[in-house]
Amino acid sequence: MIKKLIAIVLAALIIASTASVAAFAAEVEDAVVGADSASSAGADTSSSATGSGDTVRFDASAWKNFTIIYCHIWVRGGGDFFPWQSKKEACKKIGDNLYEYDLSMLTKSTENPEGLKADTDYCIIFSANTGVQTYDTTFGKACVGDTMKVTGNKIENPKDSEKQAYEAVWKTNSSSYGPHLAITSIGNIVGSKLCPNENGEEVIGDWISSFYKSTYVKPVDALAKAYPKFGISSADQIETIFGYVQSKNTGEDEDAILKCLTDAFAKAYPAKADDVKDVEKIKKAAKEKEKAIKSSGGHITSGGSGSSSSGSSSSASSGSGSSSGSGSYNGSGSGADGQEDTILFILGGVMLTAAGAMYLTRRKREE
Repeated sequence: MIKKLIAIVLAALIIASTASVAAFAAEVEDAVVGADSASSAGADTSSSATGSGDTVRFDASAWKNFTIIYCHIWVRGGGDFFPWQSKKEACKKIGDNLYEYDLSMLTKSTENPEGLKADTDYCIIFSANTGVQTYDTTFGKACVGDTMKVTGNKIENPKDSEKQAYEAVWKTNSSSYGPHLAITSIGNIVGSKLCPNENGEEVIGDWISSFYKSTYVKPVDALAKAYPKFGISSADQIETIFGYVQSKNTGEDEDAILKCLTDAFAKAYPAKADDVKDVEKIKKAAKEKEKAIKSSGGHITSGGSGSSSSGSSSSASSGSGSSSGSGSYNGSGSGADGQEDTILFILGGVMLTAAGAMYLTRRKREE
């Protein structure tokens, strides 16, 4: 009986392995856009035009000498829908310098197959096959049907200060969505809009954990400039930021981080400097807020105890399926020799099936 059960389970594993390899192969194929990208991308996007009818547009009149425009969308704090400049990101030309992306294509994503959700924050970048691209721009359901246009300004890349991207704005939703507000790796404030569900305390907390001891930036000066931009103006918010930093368990010098936070606050708001002098009081309040933040999934609401984003969990679970197969063999080593032979026989089948699928995929890509 045990032998039969093992055989059934491992036979199911063969099917699951084949499906996984096939899905991986399809994703790899999409990520490789070669010399024939223009024709293949056009065919891909035109077939999606019969979808939901929800689209987003880009005015590319400021760019020259390109043949393809791509639309890259990702969940703030989460994963991309598709690999950068893959076929499923190619836009369709609908007029002079006007390109359209069919958002129904997003439901074909393996990481975020649900497509756009009303309660989730996203960011978007339009780019061309020449290498030019827009800066990270906030995006959500409200932007469906809107058009984005380059302003002519360039914005520093928050992660790499040596790189820049073109600023772009929405024609209809510019009051609520736009260039993503961020602190760069060298302490500059760039962009103008937080995502609707994004929290200024989290942005500050994430930044200081990485840069409080950087040799390339003066963190106190950078934070003093950032606080007003991100709506940080009270000692209560400093307690929340510090509680958030503690909740991440980074292993960094928390006393040094707290000193940066309070020194910056005193510099930004000299009249309120006394509000952050009692360090022990801040630590005690932050401990309570740390507990609330952890219990709510590691995020802050305006009250300091809830979740400010519904998208951050998607990347954390994206890899969970890859390890489920290997766990099927745990604990199956004990038993009769016949059971072990059965396991080895079916395991060999799994390996052969996977190898065959990978070989066919490679042949397809070479063709």
